[in-house]
Amino acid sequence: MTDGLKGMSEALSAIVPHTTLQTCIVHLIRHSLDFANWKERHPLSKALRPIYAGARRRGRAHDW
Repeated sequence: MTDGLKGMSEALSAIVPHTTLQTCIVHLIRHSLDFANWKERHPLSKALRPIYAGARRRGRAHDW
């Protein structure tokens, strides 16, 4: 799991070739909110919440 650091996938695949890299949900939400103006951020975050909560309910996100 990463925060989107550049070069992370290349470094990880050099060490562990058959691994999957996943971006942290918190960082995905933050990145999504970067495209909204300040007044739209709260409604947008409320709209995104069911999407990320749904992934967790389906077992795609892990509790570490």
